[in-house]
Amino acid sequence: MLGIRWLRRQCVIVDYDSYRVGIPRTIHDSEKEDEGLISLGFQKLKMTWDTREERYFVTGTINGVPGRFPVSTVSHDFLDPAFAKHAGVNLGMRTAGFLRRQDRPG
Repeated sequence: MLGIRWLRRQCVIVDYDSYRVGIPRTIHDSEKEDEGLISLGFQKLKMTWDTREERYFVTGTINGVPGRFPVSTVSHDFLDPAFAKHAGVNLGMRTAGFLRRQDRPG
């Protein structure tokens, strides 16, 4: 498990779907990785560091309901159950792991 503060200090790139962690040598390396991921269909989300909670958050909208979502490298929770209920998200059965991008249906 890598700590979020260490990840932040190293400017680490985390690719959850491919189980990769990258440490760019330069800002150009980081930008090149961004471009590659976007060209594969990924979306770029701005992460904001919360100094009080000492963690990153992203903002987004689900079913028209705006939310602030924590970024985690260790949690299996994708969506807070209270927010999911508020946004009208129908929850499916619980799974024991992640599906890699190439294993997802559709």
